[in-house]
Amino acid sequence: MRAVAIAAVFPLLVTLWVPTVDAESVCNSKKEDPVSLLAARQEQYLHELVRTVHTAFRTPATRHPVFSCCVDWHSSVHAHWALLWASDRLGDMALQREILSSLSVKDLADERRMLERNPHFEMPYGRAWFLRLAIDHERITGTTVLGPMAHEVAASLKSYLQRNPPRATDDEYDSSPWALRQLHDWYVLQEEHAGIDWVRTVAEKQVVDFSVSLADDLEPDGGFFSRWGNWAHLFAGVLEPAQVRDWLAANQPSRAESRVLDDPASAHHLGMNFSRAWGLWSVGSASDEGSLQATAARHIARAMSDHDQWKDDYRAYGHWVAQFGIYALSQTWQSGSGGIGNDTAKEHRRSDQAFPRNMDVPPWQCQQ
Repeated sequence: MRAVAIAAVFPLLVTLWVPTVDAESVCNSKKEDPVSLLAARQEQYLHELVRTVHTAFRTPATRHPVFSCCVDWHSSVHAHWALLWASDRLGDMALQREILSSLSVKDLADERRMLERNPHFEMPYGRAWFLRLAIDHERITGTTVLGPMAHEVAASLKSYLQRNPPRATDDEYDSSPWALRQLHDWYVLQEEHAGIDWVRTVAEKQVVDFSVSLADDLEPDGGFFSRWGNWAHLFAGVLEPAQVRDWLAANQPSRAESRVLDDPASAHHLGMNFSRAWGLWSVGSASDEGSLQATAARHIARAMSDHDQWKDDYRAYGHWVAQFGIYALSQTWQSGSGGIGNDTAKEHRRSDQAFPRNMDVPPWQCQQ
C-alpha cells in the first residue's frame, strides 16, 4: 500500500519540480543578443502597439478639424504618423486608407490657418511631430498633400530656434534636439541644402562642452523625453560618423546610466524607455557601437512589458506612449540604415520561439 501511494505521488512531484536556473545562466544559454531577440519580436510588438494607437485614434477628444483624437493636438498628430508608418511596414492597406481619409485637404487648410493665427501653439514639440508626419506621408504616398502646411511649419520652427538658441538642457515639450532632427529630415526630403547645413551647424555647436548625462533620465521627476537620447538622435542623423564617434567617446554612458528604467515615477515616465531607445539605437548605428544597439533593444523589451500592463489606460498611457514605441521601432526597422530589417527578423524568429518558457528571463535583465 505504501509503495502504491509513493508511486501515485511521484509523477506529481516530477511535474511540479522545476530546476532553479539563475538569470546569468539563462542569458548565456540563449546564445542570442538582445538585438536578435528584438528582430524576432519586432513585428509582434508593432501589431500590439498599433492596436492601442488605433483605439485611441478612434476616440474623439477635441474640436480640431483633423487632429481631434488622443486628448490633445500633438498626440493626435503622432497617432496619425504612427498608424501611417505602421500601415506601410505591415502592408495594412485598410488601415492606411483610414488614416489618409482623415487628412482631407479642406480640413488641413483649417488646421493650417489655426497655426498661422496661433504662432506659439505646439511650438516646438507638436509642430516637429507634424513634420515627421509630413515626411513619411510624402514618402509613402508620393503626394504633397501636407506640403503647404509642412513648409510653413518648418519655417516657423526654424524662426523659433533662431530666436531661442538651443541649450543642452532643453527638454520635454521644449526639446530643441527633437525639433532640429525632424526639421533636418524635412530639409533632406525637400533637398533644401541651406537648411541641412544650418541644422548641422547648430548641432556642431552643441557637441562642444556637452553637459547632458543619460543618468538624468533616471531622476524621480517623471519626465517623458530623454534629453541625452534626443541629442544623440540628432547627432546621429546630422553629423559625420567620425564626429559622432568623437562625441560618443567623450559621452559614453556607463553601465549604470544606461540601465533600463524599471520603476517609472509617473505615467509620463512611461515614455522614457522608448525615447532612450531611439537615441541609443541611432547613435549606436552611426558609430558602429553595437553595445548601444543592444542596450536600446533591452529598453524596448522593458517598455513592451510595461505596455502589457498599461495598454488599456487611455488617459495615462493609451493616447500617447504606444506612438513613442512605434517611433522607436521605426529606428530599429530600417534595413540598410542601421536597422534590423525583416530578413534578420525572419532568421531569428524560430530560435526565439523555441526557447523554453520556464527558463525565459526578461531580455532587459541580460547583461545590464
